Amino acid sequence: MDYLAITMLMIAVFGGTTQIYKDKTVCLPIMDPVSRRYSGTGANSTINSRAGTNSTMTNTTAAHNISVRPVGSLPPDFTRLTHVDAVYAVTEGKANLDIQQYRFVNRSCYFHAVPWFPKYFSYFILLHTVALMICSNFWFRYPKTSSKMEHLIFILEKCFESPWTSDVLSLAVTEQSSSDNVRVQDRRKSAPATLKAVSPGIRDSSKAGVQPNPVIQRQNELLDKKDWERAKALFEKVKKFKLHVEQEDSIYKLYLGQLLLKTLQCIIVLCYFAAFVEVVTFDIICRPGIESVVGYRVFICTFSIALLLRRLLLLYLCLVGIYALLCFRTVIWIIRTPLKQYSFEKRESQLSDIPNVKNDFAFLLHLIDQYDPLYCKHFSTFLSETSEKKLKLLSLNSDWTPGKVRQQLIRGSQEQLELHLFMLTGVPEAVYDVTEIQSLTMELCKGISVSTKVTQLVHLEELTIVNCIVTIKPAALFFLSNQLHSLSVTFSNHEEVPEWIGKLTKLRSLYLTGNVNADDKRLELEFLKELRYLKVFQINSNLLKIPFNVLYVAPHLVELSILNNKNKLEMLHNLGSLVNLSRLTLQNCDLEIIPNGIFRLSNLQELNLQDNELATVDEIENLQRLRKLSSLNLSFNKIKSIPDSFSVISNLEHFNVSNNMIETLPNSMFNMPKLLHLELNSNLLIAIPPSIKYLKNLKYLDLSSNKLEHLPDELFQCKKLKTLKLNNNLLTSISGKIQQCSQLLRLELKGNPLDDLPVEITQCSKLKQNGLILDEYLFEALPMQIKIGMSANPEPPAEIRLIIPSNMPHPDLEHLV
Repeated sequence: MDYLAITMLMIAVFGGTTQIYKDKTVCLPIMDPVSRRYSGTGANSTINSRAGTNSTMTNTTAAHNISVRPVGSLPPDFTRLTHVDAVYAVTEGKANLDIQQYRFVNRSCYFHAVPWFPKYFSYFILLHTVALMICSNFWFRYPKTSSKMEHLIFILEKCFESPWTSDVLSLAVTEQSSSDNVRVQDRRKSAPATLKAVSPGIRDSSKAGVQPNPVIQRQNELLDKKDWERAKALFEKVKKFKLHVEQEDSIYKLYLGQLLLKTLQCIIVLCYFAAFVEVVTFDIICRPGIESVVGYRVFICTFSIALLLRRLLLLYLCLVGIYALLCFRTVIWIIRTPLKQYSFEKRESQLSDIPNVKNDFAFLLHLIDQYDPLYCKHFSTFLSETSEKKLKLLSLNSDWTPGKVRQQLIRGSQEQLELHLFMLTGVPEAVYDVTEIQSLTMELCKGISVSTKVTQLVHLEELTIVNCIVTIKPAALFFLSNQLHSLSVTFSNHEEVPEWIGKLTKLRSLYLTGNVNADDKRLELEFLKELRYLKVFQINSNLLKIPFNVLYVAPHLVELSILNNKNKLEMLHNLGSLVNLSRLTLQNCDLEIIPNGIFRLSNLQELNLQDNELATVDEIENLQRLRKLSSLNLSFNKIKSIPDSFSVISNLEHFNVSNNMIETLPNSMFNMPKLLHLELNSNLLIAIPPSIKYLKNLKYLDLSSNKLEHLPDELFQCKKLKTLKLNNNLLTSISGKIQQCSQLLRLELKGNPLDDLPVEITQCSKLKQNGLILDEYLFEALPMQIKIGMSANPEPPAEIRLIIPSNMPHPDLEHLV
């Protein structure tokens, strides 16, 4: 289209210059009755003299023009006359006009008789051509589109020049050729033996060891730090550009609009130019209205450049027709071809993850493909997540040294050496060199791939994955299957749950945290079928029922925890199959009664039903079947009372019924001599029964956030009590018998309207000032005797170690001591 526009422009220039430098018209007069009255015998005679000789001229004309029609017989409109008729229609074959009169007539007839189209068509060609060129380049100058295209061109140049591009593409080509060679060698090996016959003395290359193509492994040194930084910056630019350009299709619409405008303009030009082609003629009849000056009314003129202009016009029409066909073809290409979607060529290499793009981004890439597809191939490198991961991994390996990894090691709660990798783009190679790692945590990391070097971590036992996808090489997975004892996975969708969990056959503890798909409310745990050594299983999700695959690990499962985020858990009848279960947690499961399946767990030791909808616990007497039950947690429910049959749980040591609506406690509740830990806080208790004195082994008692106004003296007969919490009650005094609690270490009385404390509290020899929690005003008002008594036996100072150099002489050592 640009070449055609230039050709049209040259036609306009050539036509214009031709009209300027060529003679316009050449005219000859035609004798008619009116002209005859004004004609004379000589060229320089006046009008009157010509009038006196009219008869002579007529006779002479008749004598010389014997074969020509009489003038009186000529048609009055002169439309069918030619220049031959004009020559013989004048007196004696010549017009009695001088050269100046002819020039005057020529100029007058050019401006009055020549149609406007032949005179100005070159200017119309120029205007139409300029309009087409403006339409073709408008989208390059429109700010909303030109900025995007200029930015894309800049990015393409950087991608083409980046060393990282050539590195990745060469590696992709090498990997592709290596895989092709491997397939060829496999086909040769699988070919029949009869086809492998070779001549004697010639070595059979197929029997020799296969020498695979060496894959180009570019080391870190081949790309310096500047190249990494530039490549990373380029990746960010490409991402931002993609995010910005894919949001709208303004370039596409503007390009399509300008094509439709050019097509319409070409059709208009073809229509009205074709209509005026017939106007461009060689012979023109002229009536300039200057009879008083030259004596003739009608002239026949020859438009000398009419034939040339006619050919230029036809050539221009042909070019416009071709231009219109190109516009029409491009419009059809845009409409029929899905230019709002672009899919990069997929390869069997690390560049197979290039995303499809849309809208203006896709349209620009389609146009680039029309120019040179190589640009898109280079550009695709910076759209590939795998390529970006490789780059970031190289940069990561250069930043993370073994020394830095050892600095990140911390001691965990179980005195294990833990390493926490947060928001990294991979596992640094230096991690595999720190062999003392025992627990590894990967959180919000992208593109994690565990290589075979993990076999160097011979002390690794725990692995934690938090919201990231981890892939493991087969050899590394075989090592981890025998090495890992604990795995914790926190996920936000199913893709983040590793499929290789079932390969960890020696796994003992598994922790899953994340919501299940909201459509089916289930999580298929097929991998549980392979975990024959699993002892502890915890799932924090939104299940509707206990996964069926849990039954596969039921015979050897020791601990099961289901935290269900306030979703109602139903179909709990299969709990009874967990015969060896010793710890069970059903938290946030919206339970209204204690499931019957629990009563069949004869080996159960700890039961946690926290944060459910339990209003009554009448089924609690069934817990007597659980002979080994020692811990029961019923906190954060809606329990209003505890039944008298509670004492049947004779082996209970820990009981938590806090954050309920209990107003009174039955006396039978305190007939549990083994009870060590009792939590009754955040209830509606008004009084504590005196029978609490039978809890001889009680060490921890929490009565805070109730409505207690006084405490029974029998409470202080629990002489093994170490922690007593009475915060936020209505107590006005504390009995002096508190001195009987000689083992008391911590006493919390904050939030009570106490006036003072008994002096006998100083007899609690193990209760120190830092173990007494009071309101600030009450602490300031304590008698000095109590303050001195509680600080009389301060804690021994921390152990002081004296480090003495081994080469210090004895005199100096004595002086130091």
